[in-house]
Amino acid sequence: MGYKMVIHTAGGPVGHFTVELNDGETSDYKGFRPEKEKDPQSIRMDPVKGKLDDDADKVKESGVLKSKEIELTKEQYDRVRAYMDKVAANPGGYDLNDRNCVDFANGALPEVQVRVRLASTTMVQAVVKTADGKFYTAQKEVKVTVGGCGG
Repeated sequence: MGYKMVIHTAGGPVGHFTVELNDGETSDYKGFRPEKEKDPQSIRMDPVKGKLDDDADKVKESGVLKSKEIELTKEQYDRVRAYMDKVAANPGGYDLNDRNCVDFANGALPEVQVRVRLASTTMVQAVVKTADGKFYTAQKEVKVTVGGCGG
């Protein structure tokens, strides 16, 4: 039984991010959106109440432009599920600029604790958004050596 999370970007008039969580048997598609459909321009000026919605039909209707699949352990799956349940229980506001479907999808990633392998020495930059909306960044050159140690 393989667990996975897939982040889909879908088409449509304004685009949309959906998080698919799969336990090896069934998939649950969730997307964060305004509770009531509104003109995107009006949401930019006037944030509204948000909701976590079942996106299975919307993904099929709009089509998927790109997907990123991440294999999960049971522990990672449970953390992402808890994150999704927390957002569903208390969705808060939706703001096209600051709290939207992209932020929802990005919010699932820390629960996975993604690790990255690099093929060559490169500058790695981390960007963190705190609960109060502040952003912090840090960057460091990561040296890649043959055998993985040293340097």
